Amino acid sequence: MEKRVKEIVLPSVIYVAFLTVTVWFLVLQETIIPLDILGYDVTLSPSFLGIPLIAFLSMKYSSVVADKLLVGRATDRLSEVLNTVAYTAFLYFAADWSLVPGWVKPLTAFLLYATMLSALHDILSIYIRDINYIFEPILTSIYILFIGFLGSQTWLSIYPFFEELVLDSPFSGVLLPIIRAGLAEPVNNVIIASTALTAVLSLTGVFKNHPNPYLEYLGSRIGGQIEKVTLLNFVLIYYLFFVRRYLLEFSGLNPQYVVIGEWAAICLGFYLSYRSMKRYAEESLVRLDVTGTWRRHLQQVNMHTDSQLDHLSDLVERFIVHGIKNELIIHLTLLLKNSGLEVYAITNTLTPLVEYGDMEPPKIGLPWQADNVAKLNNQRRRKIVNTVLGSIQLKPLTGEREAEEAEGENALEVY
Repeated sequence: MEKRVKEIVLPSVIYVAFLTVTVWFLVLQETIIPLDILGYDVTLSPSFLGIPLIAFLSMKYSSVVADKLLVGRATDRLSEVLNTVAYTAFLYFAADWSLVPGWVKPLTAFLLYATMLSALHDILSIYIRDINYIFEPILTSIYILFIGFLGSQTWLSIYPFFEELVLDSPFSGVLLPIIRAGLAEPVNNVIIASTALTAVLSLTGVFKNHPNPYLEYLGSRIGGQIEKVTLLNFVLIYYLFFVRRYLLEFSGLNPQYVVIGEWAAICLGFYLSYRSMKRYAEESLVRLDVTGTWRRHLQQVNMHTDSQLDHLSDLVERFIVHGIKNELIIHLTLLLKNSGLEVYAITNTLTPLVEYGDMEPPKIGLPWQADNVAKLNNQRRRKIVNTVLGSIQLKPLTGEREAEEAEGENALEVY
């Protein structure tokens, strides 16, 4: 702790010094800077940077303090978000400057609030995941709804500035009807509808570790790629709300061409979905069937008696079924040592088994989740057995030792 305190002393002095200078020259008194630009005398007052710089330096200093003094799984994320908030807070307060266009303020507010919501979501996810992983998609769904609400309010605040800009243009008579038909309320409806749809689809993340492989595929493909799903939903709904109507009523295109194009897009979407599902079935489901049992592998281990062979088989079975590994580790260690392997070779061989640990069931969960964790642990144990037994390379016996042990040699075949 003392070392951490020493590491924070120098940054504290630096940030306090910058904050003091900022408050003195940009807040407590007005500073005027005379400038000569192209022969014109201009005065510049940087006082508008006072509050933005105070917010920036305060958040940056908080980020350093969190990184140096705090410990825990959420510390890194907290430090990152404080650093990001420093920049978004600077932009938010700097947008109050009179020379900044009015549409900038709502946009910077969205960036600031979205950053804070993202941090809250990530930090809560770290701890909720420990209770039950299915709570994380629920939290993500709520987070998406809040972001959609912020996006809707931001758009409604920004749109009047675009409309005013179009009114001042010489093509306002042509552009204004199109903008009002396709940008004002339609975009807001698209934001709301696509956000709601994405929030619902994100709930499929509860199936990420489901025992049913197809539900697991659904959870990993949709719930695990929510950014792509959000973009796709927005494009699809905006097309249905505005683009399609424009193409059919105002573009002059033959409606049959539009329908043909839509059917082509639908067929392409189904084809890509089919290929993705086929690839998943070939790579994941088949691989799971092949590697899911250690009995499909062949490994020969020289044993001296049938009783030792039976004992090793029993230890392997106890580990796979019940997760008891201590006796198996001791037995394999003695076996490898007696075979003449060096210590480092024994260590490298048995490290995966020594470091293996079962997945813990959720603290609060459903019965199928507990059964699924038990099934996954069983599969992982079998895989560890494959890895360890497959990496055993006993030294070849030579000379008298080979002659003495050849008679009692038995082979263990693990299928």
